[in-house]
Amino acid sequence: MAKLELRRDAAARTVEAQVGDILTLRLPENPSTGYRWEVEVGSVVEVVSDSFALEGDGIGAGGEREFVFCIRQPGSDIIKMMLRRSWESETAAIDRIAFSVRAR
Repeated sequence: MAKLELRRDAAARTVEAQVGDILTLRLPENPSTGYRWEVEVGSVVEVVSDSFALEGDGIGAGGEREFVFCIRQPGSDIIKMMLRRSWESETAAIDRIAFSVRAR
């Protein structure tokens, strides 16, 4: 089992992994504005943790959202990320990222 850190600039490439590998992704977020990262995965990748750490102590301060994924089975999958307000449509998202994952 390997622990891999996903980087935003890796979104253009396919991530090679093996069953049991752990993938971690950290993204800036400011939930006090209503904008939160949403994630969608298929059957190969599973979200095992989703946490937020505040940076600073000012009112309305942002922070970092951390997602931890586990590779559950061989195959290909896409991790889709969208930064949006839950009450707005998906077309109102202000940022999107997608990671292709190929697991052996």
